[in-house]
Amino acid sequence: MFELIPPAIYMILAAALIGPARGHVRNAIVLGAPLLTLWFIWQVPDGVVYDVAFLDYRIEPLEGSSVRRLFATIFALMAFVGGLFAFRQAKWYELAAAYAYGAAASSYHLACRNANSPPTKAMSAKIVANSRRTELPSSGSMR
Repeated sequence: MFELIPPAIYMILAAALIGPARGHVRNAIVLGAPLLTLWFIWQVPDGVVYDVAFLDYRIEPLEGSSVRRLFATIFALMAFVGGLFAFRQAKWYELAAAYAYGAAASSYHLACRNANSPPTKAMSAKIVANSRRTELPSSGSMR
């Protein structure tokens, strides 16, 4: 049953609980949520775990592979190290926003189907467009 839940849900839940929690409970959430998410990331089997029908499309919200787990692991570890660094000095809303971002980043890498997905395509197009600039304006031509 737990394998059907995307691992990022646990970190999103933690982001929602960081605000009302206080003291040692908040510290436990901040440090424990990324580790719990990391454990669930490595429980995702290879291949599409499940798919959902929406309109005339098949949506695959959870798919596992070694590369997907690698990138999701990186984001979960970044959330843990960031929480470890900031849990004494950051405001609760900063921690909650950081954990929501970490959850979104790790879930994107477990759900992204291929390199032709819209965000990846847009980023690739921007990189290619910026790399085509062959010369920089000289200081004499700037006004």
